[in-house]
Amino acid sequence: MASVKEDKDRFEIKVNGRDRTVTEKKQSYRDIARLAYSDANFDQFLYTITFFKGENGKEGDLVEGEKINVKDGMIFNVRRSDKS
Repeated sequence: MASVKEDKDRFEIKVNGRDRTVTEKKQSYRDIARLAYSDANFDQFLYTITFFKGENGKEGDLVEGEKINVKDGMIFNVRRSDKS
């Protein structure tokens, strides 16, 4: 019996405790930061992003330049701090 891979067009995730819906499975560090802070400014602020409940139970940090595959129920915590 062959397994059928489901292609989803919406993923329900949590960012800083708020429900968010994204339409792309692959999300970048900047995408997630913008979900947490609509006024994200990457020249002025640093963003520390941690995630939980990723694919295969993965958890860790997401850093500038990285992308991650999201899944329903995944949790992101984003903190913003001055670069100075």
